[in-house]
Amino acid sequence: MSSIENHLDEKGYKLITSLSNESIDKYTKSLKKMGLGYIDGLIICPSKAAELKNEYTHIESLLKKGTPVVVFDRICEGKECDKVIIDDYETSFKNTELLVKQKNCKNVIMIYLIDSLHH
Repeated sequence: MSSIENHLDEKGYKLITSLSNESIDKYTKSLKKMGLGYIDGLIICPSKAAELKNEYTHIESLLKKGTPVVVFDRICEGKECDKVIIDDYETSFKNTELLVKQKNCKNVIMIYLIDSLHH
């Protein structure tokens, strides 16, 4: 976040952050407040609950108003906005390969909390 803030600051913008703690209610309320005209654009990581429920009406309403939106980490299937996407499968494979081949690890484990998310 600090590199994003530094870049925005250089361009004359300020970064406002809001944490939802994965609550779709808190997430939606924050986006509604920010969408009232106080912002020039949004960089959003949708909440787990929003992705699990495929609930993106809050993002759709911002896009309809012409608010620039960039989503990251969770990609909001079917929404026409800019996205920063990481191929978690390829990244996991390369990191496992590094652990096995270069670090000589024999027992590698991956831990994740939710397997139905698209990231």
